[in-house]
Amino acid sequence: MLVKWLFTAASVHPAISSLSTVTSADRNAANQVIGGLFVKLLTDSCRDPAKTALKFEGPVTLQQSFQVLGQVAGTELFSNPQVAAVMADLDKHVDPAKLDVLRDEVASSGTQ
Repeated sequence: MLVKWLFTAASVHPAISSLSTVTSADRNAANQVIGGLFVKLLTDSCRDPAKTALKFEGPVTLQQSFQVLGQVAGTELFSNPQVAAVMADLDKHVDPAKLDVLRDEVASSGTQ
């Protein structure tokens, strides 16, 4: 659910929107599911810790909780072995000799 939500949200970014077939209905459905999950976590599954956090940290704790939810989604997305394999293919297009020259230039200038 989290990965789907993250992807549907990212699909509107101008740099990738032309690559996606995600619809407004898809984004709305994903937001609905994750909104429900967020509310369930705060008001049911983790109610007591949520109350304590709100009491001592204030409303900002809700924002921070949602940020954590987003981080979990990102971790799940990029830890997938198939996604990682595609990202590892980047190595095929990186010239290590040019990077070595850059490292040598930095080392010889005394800045690391």
